[in-house]
Amino acid sequence: MCGVSTLNSDIKNMKKITTLFTILVLFQLISINSFAQNRTLCIKGYVVYVEDMNNILSGNVLVGDTINGKIKYDLSITDNNALPSVGDYQNSTPPSGITINLNNRVFKTDSTNVNFLLEVINNNSNSDNIVFRSNKNVFFPEIPSAKANTHISWQLDDTAQTAVSNVNMPTYINLNAWQQNFGLNIEGGNMFMDTTMLIRIMVTSVDTCESTASINDIDVAKNTMSIHPNPFTNTGTIEFNAEMQNAEIEIYNMFGQKTKVINHVSGRRISFNRDDLQSGIYFIHLLKDNKTLANTKLIITD
Repeated sequence: MCGVSTLNSDIKNMKKITTLFTILVLFQLISINSFAQNRTLCIKGYVVYVEDMNNILSGNVLVGDTINGKIKYDLSITDNNALPSVGDYQNSTPPSGITINLNNRVFKTDSTNVNFLLEVINNNSNSDNIVFRSNKNVFFPEIPSAKANTHISWQLDDTAQTAVSNVNMPTYINLNAWQQNFGLNIEGGNMFMDTTMLIRIMVTSVDTCESTASINDIDVAKNTMSIHPNPFTNTGTIEFNAEMQNAEIEIYNMFGQKTKVINHVSGRRISFNRDDLQSGIYFIHLLKDNKTLANTKLIITD
């Protein structure tokens, strides 16, 4: 009887310990969620470059394909960089990270192993920069030959050094203040650190996911433009479906670099000269009052 009594006592103590442990875990989770100030940015864009020499994407991702995604980060995290011109905010817990949806494929931060950095640079090396970088990711459907070394990053650049005034984490992104020289990149590599897949994306819209109106969002349903002929060699015509007044056209190459600007665009069509643009694929943006109205793709041949 003494042995049975001792056993019952041990079971009761184990139950108490288990209950206490559960309470502590719940308290910790509640505390984390209470202090966390999660921020979510919703983004849209399109693919400007695909490198897939081994055809691991099976041709399912092409230049011009559209994407949507979310970037999440915790505004309560403190800067761990000693430099006054650089702010590094390391996020290591979910839901922080990046998720990109592209043609029924999902590229996202691994929620079981979050390694997500938000870096803000103010007037350092003659540039302002914001970098979102996720170093541990999962791809769906799975790409076995590219899962050992994955990388998702979005870098914004401003050589005029006017886009940010400090290294605090941004609560929103105004695309008109930035260039995207490197764009948003999705990379996959093998265990030997070789890059087996690269998708480069131009982000065209970003908002805080709290309203239906996006900052710099593209309203393709209401505004369209077309180029004739396309491809062309020297001169073409850009036509709009509505009358333009003092609008602007920006032309970007496949690396997200702004290569040409046409100001004071008015009427329903304009002539367009190639000038010094090299042959290749370009992306044309029509803007009015700092809002992107439409975009299209241009091919220049020799």
